[in-house]
Amino acid sequence: MKRSKWSTLLMLSLATLAAAVVSGCSPSGQIQIATPLTAAIPMHHEIAIAVTSSSQDPSKPQERAQLETATRNALSEANRIVAAAAAKDGRNTKGVLLEMSVTGIRRVSRGARVMHGAMVGRASITVQVRLLDAADKAVLGSATITGVSSGGNVFAGTTDDAIIEAAKAISKFINSKS
Repeated sequence: MKRSKWSTLLMLSLATLAAAVVSGCSPSGQIQIATPLTAAIPMHHEIAIAVTSSSQDPSKPQERAQLETATRNALSEANRIVAAAAAKDGRNTKGVLLEMSVTGIRRVSRGARVMHGAMVGRASITVQVRLLDAADKAVLGSATITGVSSGGNVFAGTTDDAIIEAAKAISKFINSKS
């Protein structure tokens, strides 16, 4: 059976559309260093994490908690010793204090992704990071970290994925001199 030019063209168009829907941009974490690490952070140093917020902080409490948990997991995967409790009181005098503050966020929910697909765009989160010596609060390094979700199709990432990418980039920054 011979196909017409139009049916062949239609089949190629549908195949191209299907490939475009399934493929997309990969997630990423970007590091913009403000103050390079002054020295490598020894692997045996404990890292206490503090996620701070201000009146200009656009994030929600659950997003800050998720950022802390994801960062804890990323540091643990890099064989770092992470303090059991968050360093909210500043009394930790051993090791390193990791201060994080969310400065920007672009949310993409699962529902929005399903309803609008690639048209929603990519989720992102920007975090100011400061690494301090816990004993004297001297700044060991600082950076602006941006986590970006995957994009370009209906199966692309959400805000949760952007937070995980930011956490991975934070771990990479801390380990950059190791």
